[in-house]
Amino acid sequence: MTAIGELEAEIALTRDQLAGTVSALSDRLDVGARLHESADHAKRAAASHKPALIAATGLAALGLAAFVLWRRRS
Repeated sequence: MTAIGELEAEIALTRDQLAGTVSALSDRLDVGARLHESADHAKRAAASHKPALIAATGLAALGLAAFVLWRRRS
């Protein structure tokens, strides 16, 4: 009787593992959900880097203006 109980426990464990694998594969194949996750990640990354991007753009514009003025005076 113990062998039957062990087999049943092993079958239940295998079913749980298989269900987890199927769920993971399903998540990977859900293109719409992955696109939304990717877009959300890009939005958060852009929002967190926005001040640095603005500062870098301002410095680049200032450098370009200084270069143009320097070239005109030379």
